Amino acid sequence: LLYKSVFWRYTMKKSRVFGLLFIGLLTAGWIYPVLHECGHSLAALAVGGKVSCVSLFPIPYTDCILPSSTAVWQWKIVGLGGLMFPLFFTWIISIRRFWIWLVGFYLHFICLLSFCFSAISCLLFAAGSPVAGDDVTQVLERGNGQYNVWIFLFLLFLIFLTVFRLAKAQPLSYLSKEIFNPTPACV
Repeated sequence: LLYKSVFWRYTMKKSRVFGLLFIGLLTAGWIYPVLHECGHSLAALAVGGKVSCVSLFPIPYTDCILPSSTAVWQWKIVGLGGLMFPLFFTWIISIRRFWIWLVGFYLHFICLLSFCFSAISCLLFAAGSPVAGDDVTQVLERGNGQYNVWIFLFLLFLIFLTVFRLAKAQPLSYLSKEIFNPTPACV
């Protein structure tokens, strides 16, 4: 009986670790790209544009057509919509069931990485070495540069906000509790 109990716990821990990896890959490879491209699409529709193509594989992208009379700030909203929509989506996920919480946690972390890469892209753009094909680079190329510092400061604010939300979630204690002492509702 003791052998079965130890074996059962070991098997459950292995399946939990496999689940963590699977959910992480699913979130990074499919859920985040879908939300990112939906953000561009919804922003384009919100400013009066059209979405002509959305592709997720092999490389995710959205092709938006905006009227020629579109203001610079509207272009910037479409460009930043891909960064913002996944973050808004993570704010909606407040369910504490483990696997749903885990998707929200992974999305928060991917958003944090995205904001950090975008801030670095801003710095590289200012140094004269723009990152080709990057959303933030395309946003910074639109207009005369009067909003570029504000976009960088906004990204720093988003980094701070996301780090705060991640720390507030206490992921290490929650993960260790759920992996090593799972509640029946999470199994």
